[in-house]
Amino acid sequence: MSASDKRKMSEAGESGMRHRGSDAERSLSLGASSADLGTTLRKQQSMVAVVSNWESAEARMQEELADRYATNEEPTQARESGFETRLRGVKNSKEEVKNAMKRLTKATKFETIDYNEVGSDIRKAWNYERPPQDYRNAELWKWIIPAMCAVVLAFLSWVVSLSIHKLTELKFDSTEYFFEKESYFSAYLTYVCFCCGYAFPAGFLVSMISPLAAGSGIPELKVFLNGVRLPGLLGLKTFAAKMVGIVFTISSGIIAGKEGPFVHGGGIVGGGLGAMGSDWISRVTHGRINVRLPRWFGGYHRNNTDHRDFTAIGTAIGVAVAFSAPIGGILFTVEEGASFYTRSAFWRAFLSTVVAVLVLETFHLLTDEKPESSFLGIFGEKLGNMHDFSLLADNVILPSSRFFYRLWELPVFMLMGCAGGVMGGTFVATNIKITTLRHKYVPVTIPHRRLLEVIFMAFVTGTLWFTVNCNSPCVDIPTDMYGYFNESSLDAMPDHLAALIDPDVAYIKFEGEILSAVPVRTMYPRLNCEPHQYSKYGQLFFTDLATALKRMIGLGKPFPAGLNPGNIPVDVVTTFFVLMFIMMTWTYGIGCASGLFVPSLALGASMGLLFAWLVQTLVGDSVVIAFPTYAVIGAGASLGGATRMTVSITILITETTGAGQLVIPLMITIFLSKLVGDFFNESIYDVHIHLRGAPILEEAHLLPHQKMITDKLQASDMMACQIVALPLRPTVADVIKVLVTYNHSTYAVTTEPELADRGEPFKLAGVIRKSQMVRLLKHRLGVIRKDKMAEYDERYFGNLSPRNDPASGSCSVRTPTTGGQSPRIAKMEQAMGTHLAPAVCVATEAGLTYQEIMQKLEEYPIKISKKEMEAIFATYGDDEKENCILNLEPFMDRDPPVVCRTETLSRTYHQLRTMGYHHMFVMDTRPTVVGMITRKDLLEDTTKLKLAEKANRFKMDLDDANFALTDLPFLPIEGMAKPSSFSYGKDGLVGGVVIDGSVEMQEVHSEGEDFDDPAERGDRLLNP
Repeated sequence: MSASDKRKMSEAGESGMRHRGSDAERSLSLGASSADLGTTLRKQQSMVAVVSNWESAEARMQEELADRYATNEEPTQARESGFETRLRGVKNSKEEVKNAMKRLTKATKFETIDYNEVGSDIRKAWNYERPPQDYRNAELWKWIIPAMCAVVLAFLSWVVSLSIHKLTELKFDSTEYFFEKESYFSAYLTYVCFCCGYAFPAGFLVSMISPLAAGSGIPELKVFLNGVRLPGLLGLKTFAAKMVGIVFTISSGIIAGKEGPFVHGGGIVGGGLGAMGSDWISRVTHGRINVRLPRWFGGYHRNNTDHRDFTAIGTAIGVAVAFSAPIGGILFTVEEGASFYTRSAFWRAFLSTVVAVLVLETFHLLTDEKPESSFLGIFGEKLGNMHDFSLLADNVILPSSRFFYRLWELPVFMLMGCAGGVMGGTFVATNIKITTLRHKYVPVTIPHRRLLEVIFMAFVTGTLWFTVNCNSPCVDIPTDMYGYFNESSLDAMPDHLAALIDPDVAYIKFEGEILSAVPVRTMYPRLNCEPHQYSKYGQLFFTDLATALKRMIGLGKPFPAGLNPGNIPVDVVTTFFVLMFIMMTWTYGIGCASGLFVPSLALGASMGLLFAWLVQTLVGDSVVIAFPTYAVIGAGASLGGATRMTVSITILITETTGAGQLVIPLMITIFLSKLVGDFFNESIYDVHIHLRGAPILEEAHLLPHQKMITDKLQASDMMACQIVALPLRPTVADVIKVLVTYNHSTYAVTTEPELADRGEPFKLAGVIRKSQMVRLLKHRLGVIRKDKMAEYDERYFGNLSPRNDPASGSCSVRTPTTGGQSPRIAKMEQAMGTHLAPAVCVATEAGLTYQEIMQKLEEYPIKISKKEMEAIFATYGDDEKENCILNLEPFMDRDPPVVCRTETLSRTYHQLRTMGYHHMFVMDTRPTVVGMITRKDLLEDTTKLKLAEKANRFKMDLDDANFALTDLPFLPIEGMAKPSSFSYGKDGLVGGVVIDGSVEMQEVHSEGEDFDDPAERGDRLLNP
């Protein structure tokens, strides 16, 4: 039994179970009589029996599939010569087969995206007509849109960070107030109520409004950029839930970071601004408001390929503004996010990340201390001396005095890398089990359970963190760490800074000089301690996670060089490490917006400090150990072990900490953490992708076991023979039937649909997408009544022979005939070497330009839902459905990708993934060859000259100028020496003489030569 049969059985069983449940609820809610209840119970028992039989049938089917596909031996094929051929590497257990079938069943629910540009007649006609300025405008907007994304995301990052700071400050100040009153129970209630109160909107926005806003969004974006569609992933509703939700998630104290959600938010902004419109607003207003900006205002890039590129650029900007790391943002998208990344997209991302971080720094200056004079005063402020995870600015504490290492410490860092890999592998393996249980008991389909889980998680985290703070011992603040501003120093200060200084508050100082106007109490919280003391555990537990990470990296030897202000005690670090690992593993995957970067970095920093304490104990106090170095190396080891990224997190960590001196040990450590982690399992993102069942295609040759499999298979082994195909001119009823019956995104177009249905070889005329056919029906483009077909063909095609009649299936370029307008159209087709007649016919009948037709077929930003599709079908009456045909010829893609049936699956896999195809048609082993193209044929000089030659051929004296397409992109004819003759092909020669810009043609070829092939017919110039 096939996977589709299994899926149908599963859907039938689920439908039966849903029907059974609804019957019971209806009977009980209406207060049925005992007889009715008895009847209902008997129906339920009968349904239970049916479901039981279905489940047993499914179990038997799974066993049959397991027996069919499981193998424990390597088959051997013996030959008469005695030579044996072994098919090595074929070994599947029954359990592996069952798991594979489960994943394949999940994969059938996803729709994939085709990044291949549709090569329809309409598009080709528009390309001929499209002026050079339009190309330049489109390219210009490719640079303007990323810059717009940069400004928007920088502003959002500033607002989110400021909101988190204010909400977190309110929570901690309110709790500290009760600590000062020594009312610890009130402090606990206040702290936990704030945690749960902030968690409620964070969980509600995801559980009740937008489930796709859960988590970081990185696995989902990776799936989308690989070519798998997730409806609603890039919608405005998801964006609002993500950005607002992350503010409350971080403020609630749940173990999460804001950086991951900003990757998702960046992708949404990039995709939305790239399409210059919003589908969500149109749906909310029921079509009364359509946000779809005109073409002159950036509406050039409403196709799958550009939408993918802008989304990828948006993710790079999102990482850049989240970490204030422009280079790290670009590398993150290249390494982990995008499966397709061009140099053009790379350059645009390079510019946009720089703009984003610069704008973000400017916004931060607006909330920092600045001169009173005016807004222009911020331009005199110093930039570049503060990093995202720096405790103090570089001009206060020189990084070179804090981040250093010795040669003998490299083995220690390598050991830390291995420990990070083991820790990451353990985290992933444990989270898989937790996520499996979560899908079973807290599914997306029961939103109130997800909301309660988020609130419960905030309650548990808040209770644990408060308990640690409340039972923390009190220790003295290091005396060398703080001091007070004296009168002379205050007098020397500018008035706007002196006004901010509290003479009763201690500030950080070194060697008698105040280093920063940062009160000591912000790094050494007092809580229930005496003045000049601080809560030992509160230093890490009574603050937000990002600040705790800063303190682990910023405090400790040397601070500055030679000064020991008091490292974070080892018992505090150990407690933080244990609780962080437990809560991070449990938290990842809950129903709220949450990221993994900061929790993993904080966990790794604590691990690094533990290693630093261990090394300090072994070497003694005679050697100064740079604790901040170990914290940074540990952070990289932990993040590398969880995510398995390398280059991007190396740059991210150096940019966010200022530890540029640690690039070499970071690279070694992160590489080893990835190597050890890969020994146990995949990255946390890939694991969640596979748990979802998304059909992503990894990079070719990235996985050796996959290459081993694909090298042993051919394209014909994996192809489907029975293909859903449509004729060139199907009736509207047939089109609607196909669209309703099948859920494919693309359909073949052929003159032999019955052969395709039987699984036999057929002649392929082209392919057409489902979305295109729905839009054709919506705008009634190409819809012609059957009784008007003869008049339609006579008007545009004249007396065509059966061989050239489009209704009979010929897709070749037409020859000039008598009658109607066909001679002029045919001469145009011959001159341009392509199909123009169908496009001209549609444009003339609809009274639209090619550009207007193309805009009606654009897939972005307004999408058509299933409900809207049914409404479109309802606009056609029974008479129209049966007596109208839909002419697919002008709109179908005539040049779909093909592959030879004997080609190895490795090469097929590489072509399909590299080019971003949705499908490839498998052709016979001996296709008809009409020519060959080499690398040199694609050089710009060659193509430019060829286009000029084509333009010369096109400047013929046509009877009707309305059918002449002029203003080609390149027309370098005036300054070129006009050729006296030219030839085409090896077997057939065409000679001609250029006279006053017109061409007199003479066909010369051998007798009996057949030019039925479209490509050869396109190069042949005929007499008018």
